[in-house]
This record gives sequence, C-alpha cells and structure tokens, in this order.
Amino acid sequence: MSIITLKNQQFEAHIASHGGTVHGLWWHNQGRIIPLLREAKHADAAPVETGGFPLIPFGNRIPQNHFSFEGRDYHFQANTDDDPLYIHGESWQGLCQIAEQSENRLVLRFTHDKADAAFIYEAEQNFALDETGFTLSMRVTNKGDKAMPFGLGWHPYFHLTEQTQLQLNAQKMWTQGVGYLPENCVNIPDDLNFSRMKKIPDHWVNNGFEGWDGTATLVWPEQNTALTMSADPLFDRFFLYAPHGVPEPQSRSDYFCLEPMSHMAGDHCRDDYGGLKILQPSESLSGIIRLQPEQTKAFPAKV
Repeated sequence: MSIITLKNQQFEAHIASHGGTVHGLWWHNQGRIIPLLREAKHADAAPVETGGFPLIPFGNRIPQNHFSFEGRDYHFQANTDDDPLYIHGESWQGLCQIAEQSENRLVLRFTHDKADAAFIYEAEQNFALDETGFTLSMRVTNKGDKAMPFGLGWHPYFHLTEQTQLQLNAQKMWTQGVGYLPENCVNIPDDLNFSRMKKIPDHWVNNGFEGWDGTATLVWPEQNTALTMSADPLFDRFFLYAPHGVPEPQSRSDYFCLEPMSHMAGDHCRDDYGGLKILQPSESLSGIIRLQPEQTKAFPAKV
C-alpha cells in the first residue's frame, strides 16, 4: 500500500492505494491549515478510521446477506469483524492500481473478477484538486457476463465540533430498523430537518434520506469556515451518521458522516431495486462529488 499526496497552492490531499481511501484533505487559507475531512492517524488505518472511502459497487448492507435478481439467488458472507451483514462490497477493502498520477490528480482502479463472485466489476476513482476545491469522480463498470444491479456512493468523515452546523434540502427520511437497515419512510422530524441552517443534534443519528437536491453546506463557526458539498443528480439520496453514545452511553462523537448515495440501503431486496441501476455487461455508472470551502462569518446556530 502507498499514500499518494496531491497538492496545489490551496489544497492538499492524501490518498491511500488500499481502498482508495482519503487519509486527509486540507485547505491552506491565509496562513491557516484547515482540515476539511478527518485525518487518518496512521498510514495503515482501516477505511473506517480515515477521511472517506468509496461505496462501490453499492453502499451499506444487503439484508439477510441475500437477494434475488432475474431468477438467480445471490448469497453473501460478512466481510467485517463487527457486522453480520455484507457491507459496501469489496472496493473499499481492496488494493487499487494507480492508473494516472500528477501533482494534483490521481486515478485509481480496482478490479473484482473472481469467477464465482456475484458482482464482477471495475471501480474507478478520479481525485482532483483545483484552485477552488476537491473533486471526486467515480465510476463502476459491469465486467460480468450478465446484468446486475449496481450503485455508487461515498462515505466521508467530517469533524463534528460543538458548533458544527448543516443545511440541506431533502424530502423524506427512513427510520432505522433491525441491523441498522432502513425500516419506514417518513416525514423528516424537526430535529433532522436541515432545510434551515442548524446544529447536528446531540443524539444517535443513523438515517437515510431521499429527495436530496445534491447540495449541502457544512459550517464550522470556530474556524469561520463553510464547506459546500455538491453531487451529481445520480446522488439523490444520502445517509447521515453521527454515532453519539458510542462507546459510552453519554459520549459525544467528534465526527459525522454525510454520505451521498445513488440508492438506499436494502434496495437489493426491494421489488423495484430502488435506486440501484441495472447495468448490462460492459455498461457503466458514474457520478461526481465536489467539496468547495470558503471563509465565512459564523452562522447563528439554530437548535
């Protein structure tokens, strides 16, 4: 595994070839170095200890480790030590190959081509820095000999301070059910309605949202910094995760995740496969996510 550094005058990113994970993203602004994503503490950090990892060929969990598609049954085994369900596929845990590299751009590819695998595919991540921000272009290509449902997503980790605020527009929310899977689609409750800028609540949050317009603004008043996340229309859903109460019941997390996704967790087991896209052999699915910071005055916090 290697750590690749991308850099220009305004930004610096560290990308690991293992999983294509982001080990850090920093903004150099007026003599200050401002972290935009959580920093990995060491070079061999697991994906869940970094600043972000890919959700390719799908995001989140497959219910009961099983789904059926076009008359075939597919069964899976847990791929982590702490979850009984098959989660996020393989690319986030695999060793990527460097396809292209320059001072401010990196293309990583991962191929999963085991003969007995349900998903046979090529995953590509294109990381780029310019004078205004960070861009991640993602693509999955069906390399198998039959059609399969695929999805895309990204799992970034952002710093969560006492004053961190969030604004975005979504239409519906899924409650959390057994196995951390979505259960019921409901109207968004007031404490998780971020249509106006407000603080992230101080309780456990692990919910999927639908009808997202693809834009979110994160604000860290302590840093006088705002960050705009913008995503292609493909990513019209997201997961919001703030693990308050872990590991201690009264503990408060120092990070949260806002995960753009093309589908909801559990869509493999829905009759219409939800937001998953059916890719024929050699077909691809792609999307772009962008992070752009700016210096700003502190927003008035709303609780």
